[in-house]
Amino acid sequence: MRQKNNTPPTNPVRVSDILRKLLEGRGAPGSSTVARLLPVWEGAVGAGVATHARPESLRAGILTLVADSNAWMSQLSLLSPSIIAKINAALGEDEVTELRFRMGKVTGEGAPIRKTREIFKPKRLKLGPDEKAAIDEATSKIKDPELKASAARLLTAAATRKR
Repeated sequence: MRQKNNTPPTNPVRVSDILRKLLEGRGAPGSSTVARLLPVWEGAVGAGVATHARPESLRAGILTLVADSNAWMSQLSLLSPSIIAKINAALGEDEVTELRFRMGKVTGEGAPIRKTREIFKPKRLKLGPDEKAAIDEATSKIKDPELKASAARLLTAAATRKR
């Protein structure tokens, strides 16, 4: 939205605020339950659940959650009564009556950022002339060139790993 003189607005406005005002003007509720739930999601269900699931939509009391695996969908299904109670307590009203689940990526606003695991890379040692000669001798009797190359790579990898 630009002002009449084609200069950028001095106070940026969030798209969510614009949409909320538009919806309010058309008789829709002031703020969606899911939008109100996202900031309190982790506090309501705990960090463990929030890492693997997030709210997606709410229609007619049915909250759809996205979970990152079948195992989490099953676990959340068993915890449904407790999760519903915690969500409604966080919202301050009984808006959620049922949970449904679908599998997908747990990303976006309100989803915790997952820390990536560090990849273990073993330190490599340099082979000396004696070790290279021993590998060549060990693979010299192999006739198949592909198999010989694979065996040499395997022996070299094993010999260069730090023990």
